[in-house]
Amino acid sequence: MSDHELDALLERVAEARRFADSQVLGWQRKLRPGDLCLSYNKDVELFVFHESLDPLSYVSDEEEREYLRKTYAQETMANYRFTRSYSAICPDGELGDIHVSIVSCVVPPSVWEQCQTWQWHGHDAIHALLKQQASLIRQLMAMLIRRTNHQN
Repeated sequence: MSDHELDALLERVAEARRFADSQVLGWQRKLRPGDLCLSYNKDVELFVFHESLDPLSYVSDEEEREYLRKTYAQETMANYRFTRSYSAICPDGELGDIHVSIVSCVVPPSVWEQCQTWQWHGHDAIHALLKQQASLIRQLMAMLIRRTNHQN
């Protein structure tokens, strides 16, 4: 790969990140270590559960810790979270970063535990959760519309 091709590739990656950053919702931006959340990979029809973690808790070497501090302090990393991600394909979980724009909803601990018991095959529980979340969003929107109409 030539330097020009590498530069073009890196620019495409940067464009994709900027687009993903532009899609982030306020609640997604607030995800912190300890939060449990869910995404859906439509390409393989797979629900993926993410446990947001503090990356510094996984390294003891001070040089590595400093590297992670600097990495996550970069502006380009503002919408990335270090997670252990679980799915039916990877039931033991896998460490890595996710961009918060892929997160569909926060998962209550009771649903998390149920799906964990089912080795992350909990499609019925997941669908019920998403339906509940959609209902709450509809209720919130109706309340905001009423409030806006009342203020006018």
